[in-house]
Amino acid sequence: MKTLFSKSFKKIPTFHPLPWLLSRGCHLLKQKKKAIKKHLKANEQVKKLLKPDQAEMIIAICLMGMQVKDYVTQKEQKPNIVTKRLMRIKKFLKEIL
Repeated sequence: MKTLFSKSFKKIPTFHPLPWLLSRGCHLLKQKKKAIKKHLKANEQVKKLLKPDQAEMIIAICLMGMQVKDYVTQKEQKPNIVTKRLMRIKKFLKEIL
């Protein structure tokens, strides 16, 4: 078995990632910009529909991907209360949308 540090391994293949990154970078940047715009639009819609504290909760947990336990420790609330509020907000949004 040839490994990188064995004597039988003569030449290390060279790969320059810069041209690949430059060719892919613009495409990835455009995708990221689209995702950010879509995310901001969703945040604005949620803020219009809900009360400020409800909007903050749903944005943090559902849209930003924060764990419920992290949100609970950040806001210093009980986990069952936050979970119940989250369920109520989701139900309200399903009825509207």
